[in-house]
Amino acid sequence: MTSQEFEKYFIDKATQITKGDKDFRFVIDSNNIKVLNFFCAYMAQDLKALQKLKGNIKKGILIQGSNGSGKSFLFEILDRIYNNNNAKHWKIHFVEAIMLPEKYRRYISNPQIAANDLDFYEYYSKGTILIDDLGAEKKLKHFGNEVEIIDQMIQLRYNTFKKKGLKTFVTTNLSLEDIKERYGLRSYDRIFEMFNILQLSGPTRRK
Repeated sequence: MTSQEFEKYFIDKATQITKGDKDFRFVIDSNNIKVLNFFCAYMAQDLKALQKLKGNIKKGILIQGSNGSGKSFLFEILDRIYNNNNAKHWKIHFVEAIMLPEKYRRYISNPQIAANDLDFYEYYSKGTILIDDLGAEKKLKHFGNEVEIIDQMIQLRYNTFKKKGLKTFVTTNLSLEDIKERYGLRSYDRIFEMFNILQLSGPTRRK
């Protein structure tokens, strides 16, 4: 499937899903067209089109943008397309960043796991995932120390990315400078190796 074919399919699906939606409007404009072109070229695995857009198929995608700009929406539509077509390379496991501290708290309060089970970080170091709304999660205090769960996840996933090509996707309201300040220089440096970085501009699309 070419980039153009996939983009038409994607737009049709997005329009169908949001038709009559009172809370969100899907409109293609100067704010999102470049990101949409890139996203569709990447997901269609149209290497020629992606090369023209200076993309790297071996990396994941990190999308920055303000609240309501449609970052998560792109992946939600992709998930609908996967469910309709069962295409493996479109399947991405959603991980809501805001929920991670509570999940980690539950794990450390009861860390007993069966022999074949994965611990908290091992679980999130497997498979292709979307860390949705990176930066929305709170820091977690553990034995008096503040723990940045996502910083640890990035390190683990970076190692697997280098060894096996495992991809990670991210949506965030944070700028690159914000990411460096919050998660530190090591995670900041990893970002450039792991991701195609896209900026989704414009006002909120929520009504």
